[in-house]
Amino acid sequence: VGTLAGVILAYRIVGSVVKPLRLVQETAQRVSQNFDYSSRIQITQNDEVGETARAFNTLLQAQQTAIGQVNRVIQHLADGDLSQRIEGTMQGDLAQMQTAINHSLDSVQRTMTGFNGLSQALLHGQFNHEIDYSHSRGEFRQSLEQAHTALQSLHRMIGNVDGVMGSVARGDLTQRVQIEATGDLLRLKQNINSSLEALGNALGAVHNSTRQVA
Repeated sequence: VGTLAGVILAYRIVGSVVKPLRLVQETAQRVSQNFDYSSRIQITQNDEVGETARAFNTLLQAQQTAIGQVNRVIQHLADGDLSQRIEGTMQGDLAQMQTAINHSLDSVQRTMTGFNGLSQALLHGQFNHEIDYSHSRGEFRQSLEQAHTALQSLHRMIGNVDGVMGSVARGDLTQRVQIEATGDLLRLKQNINSSLEALGNALGAVHNSTRQVA
């Protein structure tokens, strides 16, 4: 009877340990196959096996929360909303992922803010607008820097043209657009200088003819 009672007791003890561990194993396999982090282990035990199951459930909850946050932020990003960030306190690799994604969104937002400021400046004719790209890196910094350089070139060209036209208004046709330029700005420079050259020659001819008539 003692032996039989011992066998029954041992069977129950082993069953109370093996069954929860089997549930943990099945849940882990299911998550590894379909990546469904909403799965949970239903265990009410308060022993070490129960603690293990609760720890695994906590891990699944953390993963589910992190993925949900990432999906939310990426969806807003796809809709053009750069104001959303991954919130909450995360640990370990999840914290690194949170920091990396939030920093990436900060970089994109700074870049878009720079280009929006540039667009507004061009819209209002403010060609002396300064673009702050000091906190940007990589291609973001390169894009903003190139936009800033282009705006400065346009500002210098307009300033030079304004000075030349001011001289023309005062009757001085000897001034020319001197600033270095490329593309459309170069053609603008050449057209203005050619027009001034032609106007100067025409006025010179008129002056000579007038002197001959006189």
